[in-house]
Amino acid sequence: MKSFLIKSVLSVAVMTGFAASAKAAVILVDYGDTFTTDFTSGTWNNQGSATNNNTLTNLLDTAGTATGIQAAAVGFNGYAGTGGVTPMTGTAATTYLTNANTAVSASTDYIFTGGTSTITLTGLNLQSTYTFGLFGDRNGAGPRTTSYTATGVNTATGSQDSSFNTANVVTLASIAPTPTIGSPTTGTIVLTVAVVAPNTATFAYLNALRIDSAATPEPASLTVLAGGGMMLLRRRRAR
Repeated sequence: MKSFLIKSVLSVAVMTGFAASAKAAVILVDYGDTFTTDFTSGTWNNQGSATNNNTLTNLLDTAGTATGIQAAAVGFNGYAGTGGVTPMTGTAATTYLTNANTAVSASTDYIFTGGTSTITLTGLNLQSTYTFGLFGDRNGAGPRTTSYTATGVNTATGSQDSSFNTANVVTLASIAPTPTIGSPTTGTIVLTVAVVAPNTATFAYLNALRIDSAATPEPASLTVLAGGGMMLLRRRRAR
């Protein structure tokens, strides 16, 4: 019986974490000069050459709600409005396509670099971890291998061949933000896009970015749950 009670308390703790994660919003960003046609509905954020200082402020989630997150792109060679392969298929389609309107524009355009460039995300919640889905595609002969890295408290790296890519997505999971100096609640994660071998075109690409967040249980909450479990065990012993 004691074992059953302990497992029950642990299950409540795990389910509490999952419940918080299930409510987390999704953010989609289209990089390049062909903006997604459903931007006005709040489904996508768009960053192109006309974006002020290469920075998106107060990203919207797919429900159209402002998140307070900022994305600043630094060191990229430029933006292209065409040149990607369409439509998205496979994993890419299920990751990014929220309706038919996004099928062409989100994969046709892109941001590109001839070396190593970064996208710095600020205003992130320190009580959450973030998972990134990165899609790179270019309608051109390859290989055009692109490396993606997410750096916060922890780091994850992945790569894909962006040549004629319609389906593959690099997923960098469960990155915790680095605390921002002077802010007790917000943090930063840096995404790096880089050219790596083999790459005959010497360019790396990013067409679309997906950001998912998952709330992490606060230590105080876990303490309360653990305390409740101990009380249950004491009551059982008293009987």
